[in-house]
Amino acid sequence: GAEEIYWLPPALTDAVPQDPRAIMRHHAASVVKETPALRYQLQRGSKPRGRCAEGFCECLPPFRGPLCELEDPPRVPQERKGVIHYITAETERDMLDLERSLKTLWLRFNRRSDYPVVIFHEGLSQKARSRIIHASENRIWLALVPRFVEVPPEWAEVSAQRASE
Repeated sequence: GAEEIYWLPPALTDAVPQDPRAIMRHHAASVVKETPALRYQLQRGSKPRGRCAEGFCECLPPFRGPLCELEDPPRVPQERKGVIHYITAETERDMLDLERSLKTLWLRFNRRSDYPVVIFHEGLSQKARSRIIHASENRIWLALVPRFVEVPPEWAEVSAQRASE
């Protein structure tokens, strides 16, 4: 059942949100464990709704939910399609910078456009995920960068060659 693949932090399971925005935020902060059937379901067809990496699955904008079955549409008409993206690590400095940036982004620009904001990361704790989601009114998607700390073999070879020169 859904309980087996869908994990919600205790703070989010205490009360089921009723407000549509709160429901979307609830899904944005959650983590879905990968199963073969889920991977197939999310990535099939010409328009995939999500992706799986390192044992977890994530929805792609504008999708949300344990099966990426819900749409989180922009709250204002959009003249152009677009996405805003960040990359972060889970350090206190990065979290503070990101919170400040997301608040400013919403107040100065995105409240008029409501573009999705994708934040690439190397792995975030539930506390950090929730902190980012609740930092502003932006519609946020968190995207794990698989093998973030691995150096591609071709880079390692070039680096070794340069070091030996």
